[in-house]
Amino acid sequence: MKKLNFAFFSDVIFFTVCTFIVCFVLIRYFFKKTITALILSAMLSFIACILCVIILYRKRQKHIVATACKNQEKSLITYLCTQNEISLQKLFTQALNGTYVAPDCILSNGVCHYFLFKFEKLSRDDICFIYKKQGQKQTKILCCESHLQAIDFAKTLGIEVLCIGEIYSLLKSKNLLPAKLPEQKGGRKAFAVIKNRFNKRRCPSLFFCGITLILYSTLSFYPIWYLTIGCVLVTLSAICLFFNGNA
Repeated sequence: MKKLNFAFFSDVIFFTVCTFIVCFVLIRYFFKKTITALILSAMLSFIACILCVIILYRKRQKHIVATACKNQEKSLITYLCTQNEISLQKLFTQALNGTYVAPDCILSNGVCHYFLFKFEKLSRDDICFIYKKQGQKQTKILCCESHLQAIDFAKTLGIEVLCIGEIYSLLKSKNLLPAKLPEQKGGRKAFAVIKNRFNKRRCPSLFFCGITLILYSTLSFYPIWYLTIGCVLVTLSAICLFFNGNA
């Protein structure tokens, strides 16, 4: 059985509790019977819990598959960038059902496929270099990543750019993916995780929650808790200004 993370269970529990509270309040208001409201609310929240599990689990599985493909694409980038011209020639001659033209070019169905595998993104200078070599022939450039401006520039010259996603799909469809790709370390440092949790987008919500609690402290018999938590939230909102991670 695959291990499910804490966030999955906490989301399900939170959704179930919210459903139970809303159902109980509404049913209790209309039927005026506490036992009836408890029973019906429990049944409805159980159904809601099952639906929530199904929806979140499917969403999580899609995310896992997408993440695995993304990691394999990153590993494929490392593999292609570290291979020599002979290895690339053999690989893409099979993948494209083409013939050898030059150390960095395969001819397939009248189209010249040039290899420009490097860790840096494809630039307009790279495209100009290929354009000078190929002349007026129909051309495709196989690369790892490319700037959007470079792709648009290539289109004006009649050149098509294939990035790692399309190359990965091509090799996978032909069962030509390397048996062993370089492993990618997926772990993140603790500071990076914290930085992604605290960012500028969270400032408004933390600030207004903190101010609201501070204001409510004037109406409470135990203001110390409202003041303490409110001040902590306002402080966190200020700290978040110094982070710019992704939400």
